[in-house]
Amino acid sequence: MYDELRKLTDQERASKELITLSRDFYKRLAEYFKELQEKKKLLDRSSIQYRLLEEELKRARFMARELISTRLRKILQKVCEGGTVPTVCLTEEEFVIYDLLVSARPISESIISRILHGFSGDIGEMIRKGKVSVRFLEDVPAFLGTDSKVYGPYKKGDVASIPVRNADSLIRSGKARIIEL
Repeated sequence: MYDELRKLTDQERASKELITLSRDFYKRLAEYFKELQEKKKLLDRSSIQYRLLEEELKRARFMARELISTRLRKILQKVCEGGTVPTVCLTEEEFVIYDLLVSARPISESIISRILHGFSGDIGEMIRKGKVSVRFLEDVPAFLGTDSKVYGPYKKGDVASIPVRNADSLIRSGKARIIEL
């Protein structure tokens, strides 16, 4: 695992795009760290094997931190730029983070819009409620929101405050956009 981690860290550092990791890579990495720690417990602290294992653990942790932080920076940058990340490249853990970041994008766009247009209302309240204001670009039938409430139906031009995940879906499909105050 050490050699694989070193190779992947070098590849990730050298690539502008995310390299593809297996979905279970971090689970395997955690198992590797667990095994090293268990082996270390069995050794005499003054032995050369103990010191070698300790050094391997130290270096592997450094590389793992670098790999993870590099990948998270790339994911965050793509989301902030409004781009998408091929989910086939992501581990299970990264997919969860990516999904949360994408879900937060409509809120961040709404906050920026409100600030730039002088809105002085309680933006924090909007975030706590998990809703965002959108303008509908076409008629949208009633739908069940992620908060289990029914929203709509809406006509083209209507404005409504709807759950962030629903807003993200409507925005992606071109049926709504973040409201410009």
